Amino acid sequence: MFDIKRIFRAVLWRTGLGELIAKSFWKKVETDDDIVFLYKNSKYVFNKISIRFDFPEYNGYLLEDTNKWAKQEEFVLLVKDAFVEPERGIAIKYPNKVILQTTIIDSQFPYILPYLLNRYNAVKIDSAVLYDGYATKNYYHHLLNGVNSIHMLEKVDLPNNIPFLITRSCFEHKYFQYLYRRSGKFRGLNWLVQEPDEWYKVEKLYRLQCVHFDKEPWLKTRQLYNLPPRKCFRKVFLSRDAKRFGRGLANEEEVSRMLASYGFETVYAENLTMEEQTELFQTTKYLVALHGAGLVQELFMDHENAHIIEVMPQDYMLGLYYWLAYTLGIKYYDVVIGGALQGGEAFYLEIDLLEKAVIKMLNTRVYS
Repeated sequence: MFDIKRIFRAVLWRTGLGELIAKSFWKKVETDDDIVFLYKNSKYVFNKISIRFDFPEYNGYLLEDTNKWAKQEEFVLLVKDAFVEPERGIAIKYPNKVILQTTIIDSQFPYILPYLLNRYNAVKIDSAVLYDGYATKNYYHHLLNGVNSIHMLEKVDLPNNIPFLITRSCFEHKYFQYLYRRSGKFRGLNWLVQEPDEWYKVEKLYRLQCVHFDKEPWLKTRQLYNLPPRKCFRKVFLSRDAKRFGRGLANEEEVSRMLASYGFETVYAENLTMEEQTELFQTTKYLVALHGAGLVQELFMDHENAHIIEVMPQDYMLGLYYWLAYTLGIKYYDVVIGGALQGGEAFYLEIDLLEKAVIKMLNTRVYS
């Protein structure tokens, strides 16, 4: 059975018409009379980060992007009398103001018609922390924008047992549920699950954000998982299942054979359970990984002994996981750049370039 609403929205998005209409209707705001920072602080990160890879084009990109994000903010924000829509958990101030701090990406806007139809029927509550309506669907953002943010509770005194508002889709997602099962502290928060057709009007809505690349919240998040100690020893090539995801390798079999000759096993994290993924990263000492959200699990590696090579196409270069490695204190990180994505699906990787990087990695010791 066709979902007419979903098809209609997809057409609007792909044609760009939906975004054009949204931008003409909504006004994004980050300051207003009813927006109050209960706590706000900024930090400079990446002060001593090294940018000396073997790929000049990557070095240039990374230097520019690192300078752009060197100063980062943490805050506890109070928004008075805000609507929270149930599809992405975006906060709205009457009549058409979107609270910028509650969006994850610039292109996010609430759907207009549901807002116009439901705002007068919204369930009214006194207070809530707007935890997550969207981020948890991506492992990287689940940790960066979701879990890490709860540590900001240490900065302010919020009402006892305050509800943590989360959309149903995020609450039921495997990333959320994995931590929910493992951590009594996380599970013990007063979770208020927002159903797909349920709107809220919150008198005092709080939004938390930590400094994204500050070491302390990342390590506190790792502690929440209550992981048993494990010895790292494995050599792993973390690839991507081309049948399920884009940005895979066009010559993966050739790459896998070369890496196997150095003792690497090829693994697809998306085919593992969450428990198996965590154990994989805990027990891996030498990692060659294609760029993807699963690489955020370097958080679970032995930071004193981990060796990582990240592989990415030349037209999809990002520094996120190198920044995270620097934040965590991982002492060996290298990057190998492949060719351009072909139709957005796959890219070629020069075997000689990767083999050279692997030999260098295997012959490099890391020191405390």
